[in-house]
Parts: sequence; C-alpha cells; structure tokens
Amino acid sequence: MSEERELMKKRGSFKGRLTTFINYLDALNIKTLNESDATEIQLRLGKIESLYEQYDEEENLPPLKWKLGRSVAVHPGTDGLVRVADIQTSTGVLRRAFNRICPLPIMSSG
Repeated sequence: MSEERELMKKRGSFKGRLTTFINYLDALNIKTLNESDATEIQLRLGKIESLYEQYDEEENLPPLKWKLGRSVAVHPGTDGLVRVADIQTSTGVLRRAFNRICPLPIMSSG
C-alpha cells in the first residue's frame, strides 16, 4: 500500500506542476511575441493539455472500459525481477507495470 500512496503522491505532484506551467503560459503576454512564436506556444500548450486530459481519463476508467490485451514481452529490472510487460492491444503495444495490469481468468475448454 505504501508504494500505491507514493505513486499517487507523485501523480499529484506531476499534475500540480503541469497546472502551474499551464497557468504560467496563460499569463504569458503573447502580444510581445511574434506571430510564429505565439502560434508555436499555443500548439505546444494544446498538446500538453490533451496529454494531461488523456492521462487523467485513463486513470479513472471503470474496469469494463479498460483495454484488453495480450502480454508479448516482459522486462526484468537491474535486480533481475520482472515488473514491466509489453501488452499488445487493438491500438498498439503498451508498456505497463505489473501493478497496472489485471490478468483475466483462464477457463479450460473441457
């Protein structure tokens, strides 16, 4: 449980820093920049906001909305323990920590 709390704390810290950065960009006086710089900043901000929303949405999905996939590879850490796997889904391969993977029960056919 302490690892889960630590991850939640890190997530909160990340979201806080991202919010601070977004607020900074909003407060930035875009009129002092030329048009190409202002456009580039707005495009980057849009990408950051979409990543932020996507991250937040993935964290709060109900179990019936989770992506289904098949484990295609595992990756041992420096200590030799495997904690990460590559999961093949319908949209591509995702790398996930074991604590973020929920195995489905295997039913025998006979």
